[in-house]
Amino acid sequence: MYKRLQEQFREADADGSGGITRIEQEELMKAQGIDVDNPEMQQKLDSDWAKMDEDGSGVITEGEFMESAGFGKRWREEQAAVRKAALDERYEQLKQKFDEADADGSGGVDRAEQEALFRAQGIDLSNPEIKEYMDEQWAQLDQDGSGVVMKSEFLAAAGFGDRWEEE
Repeated sequence: MYKRLQEQFREADADGSGGITRIEQEELMKAQGIDVDNPEMQQKLDSDWAKMDEDGSGVITEGEFMESAGFGKRWREEQAAVRKAALDERYEQLKQKFDEADADGSGGVDRAEQEALFRAQGIDLSNPEIKEYMDEQWAQLDQDGSGVVMKSEFLAAAGFGDRWEEE
């Protein structure tokens, strides 16, 4: 039933906006053979809509939809797991990118390695604006001013400092 409700929500969300408008709700019901023009049905739709649209935005989110069907907790847990998986993937990608930039395997990226990384991406280092950007980026990353950006500094700048320390 849970998966079927998710399918119904996505089917109703005709424009893919992540929310169902009242018009989309009525279109879905019409497609299911429900006479939405019937005054009694309109009254029921109004009542149901008011219950589902918890924040009064005029759009029912998937969370509101699942909550109204009694699956709010499960939906929230599922969404948290999806967000955690995305963060895990991003964290691993950042570690890999750092390791690729650390050409000499020293555990840190120096300015020459940073420049090599930019050149490998086809970036013209003779451009003064690029040079300024690199200097600003370097200043933000090299927190201790050592001239080498350590993986911990890199990951902290990306918002994963606590996680790196935990590992």
